[in-house]
Amino acid sequence: MSDTGADHAERAERILDAAAGLILRWGYQRVTMQDVARAAGVGKGTLYLHWRTRESLFVAVLLRESIAMVDALLDRMRADPEVVLLHRMQRVCFEVVLDRPLLRAVYGGDGELLGNLARHASTMDEGRQAAFLRSYLARLREHGLVRADTDLDDQAYAVNCVITGFNLTGPVTADDVPASDARRARALADTLRVAFEPDRRPDARVLRQVAPRVVADLEELRDAYARHRFGDRRPDRQSDSTTPSRTDTTAGTAR
Repeated sequence: MSDTGADHAERAERILDAAAGLILRWGYQRVTMQDVARAAGVGKGTLYLHWRTRESLFVAVLLRESIAMVDALLDRMRADPEVVLLHRMQRVCFEVVLDRPLLRAVYGGDGELLGNLARHASTMDEGRQAAFLRSYLARLREHGLVRADTDLDDQAYAVNCVITGFNLTGPVTADDVPASDARRARALADTLRVAFEPDRRPDARVLRQVAPRVVADLEELRDAYARHRFGDRRPDRQSDSTTPSRTDTTAGTAR
């Protein structure tokens, strides 16, 4: 079957939309490939033109969510270099997580909705995210934007623990429930700022110098996610297009 890159991408987006909607409605464990094909308006075999396995399809759904987070962060940082600061960056990320149900389920460890999909996605992305966080903190330390009086690896561990804790903890108790997520995001930012950043206000010139470098790192991270958003059998990957159909039963990853 002839398939251009544009056709492949458009159809893949439609399939991912359908799969995401079904996960939110029924939960990962209950959704079959046939369900996704029906909701996307394609044949079941068409799904395997994009992804080798059911698991790799649904991991791609979560990768697309991660791309949305990075895109939001890139937009904000390009508009305002101060977003490069640890507390500002993580506030943006947290707000995106709270606003997107699938990301909220992933970072909140919602096993009922995601089943073992969350574990697969977390394992797949853990190393990449850890490497980015360490590199990012190293840049900030170099320019005095976070404290450098502790070991870098210890600092990365502590930052990750704080972020993980906020993701796993429920909303702040408040009468004004709609404002609860905003309070959580503000509390996370305040905690990171007080715990890891110096007291002095950062120099705007330093922020303008550092922000483009972090933007470049984020673009690289986004590209790593995007390579698998439209599937592991894209038309531009000739080795995949000639792979025998028996790979449909091979355990899929998005790496």
